[in-house]
Amino acid sequence: MRTEKQRFPGAKFFGYLALAVFLLWGAPQAEAYRFVVYGDSPSPNAQWPNKATNEEVLGYVNAYLAQMQPKPDFVLFLGDLVNRGGVPQGNSTLQTWKTFMRNTLQVNGVPIKLYVVPGNREFYGPQGWPTEPSFQKVYQEVFSDLPSNGPPGYDKLAYWFTYGEGPEASFFIVTDSFGFKSNGTTLVNWDNGLDQVQLDWLQNQAQIHQSRYHHKFAFSHGPAFSTGGYPVDPSVKQTMWQILESTGFDIFFGAHEHLYSRGNNLAPVQHRVYQIINGAVGASLMTPGQIKVDWTQWHIHLNDNFSVVDVTGSNIHQEAFAVIKDAGGYRVQSIDNVYITK
Repeated sequence: MRTEKQRFPGAKFFGYLALAVFLLWGAPQAEAYRFVVYGDSPSPNAQWPNKATNEEVLGYVNAYLAQMQPKPDFVLFLGDLVNRGGVPQGNSTLQTWKTFMRNTLQVNGVPIKLYVVPGNREFYGPQGWPTEPSFQKVYQEVFSDLPSNGPPGYDKLAYWFTYGEGPEASFFIVTDSFGFKSNGTTLVNWDNGLDQVQLDWLQNQAQIHQSRYHHKFAFSHGPAFSTGGYPVDPSVKQTMWQILESTGFDIFFGAHEHLYSRGNNLAPVQHRVYQIINGAVGASLMTPGQIKVDWTQWHIHLNDNFSVVDVTGSNIHQEAFAVIKDAGGYRVQSIDNVYITK
């Protein structure tokens, strides 16, 4: 957890203190930082097409995050921003979502830095599934402020960035698990899979940044290991996961499944990397009957949720919070903690 710097009266005293710190530690320590992860905010079907986003739940969470101390340095949203990217009139709902986020997720009038992961619903037309390539282009235009360092054909859809200095230097990478590929004659979409272009890029970037960055986080809309028995292509649950394991990643964040889940050492192989699913901030929640895994091996909560991650030196603390609505309105409750020390 980041601590605020204290002010001490007297320049002489402050000078002695600074000298003592330098002698003890060798150099000034880097500032710790905090980020937040959440995803899946489509409106209930009953509100479509008048509203594409569940603004009630998402707005409450954004207001809560804006009041946190310390405040988040940035947030990562894991996709499925809207019910459908296109409405019957042919317009995109993505700019409306982005404007809502800027207006509700800010501190002292300044929006908190926002990174977005593409989901599947962003590319839905008015009729829903299947996805439409034209809405992928709209997505890239709306989120033109995202990094442009992804593999060929994945501009704004897959990218990486870094944050922190010294022992807190961290590497972040986003993949597009519902992107489009050519079947020889037309473009079709993945259903939670990665093509060879993304896999090669992921491997390359992970190796380049492996030694310099102490902490590593990966993000995609689809999980690598499903709690509900949904399709996961071997390119994700095998190839991608092997890359993350072999290059020293700490946590993989996914969504798509409308719950909170955390696990490692999941069958069929022993895993070093944690998988955390933050898949509901307004989406229709999964039910107990939809869970197809052993509850004793997974940490599952069927609530709207978000994760707060604090990076301090060689330590990572991930705390998950449930967003619960009762007679008194919404409230936030801590539901899980992960501590990683290196």
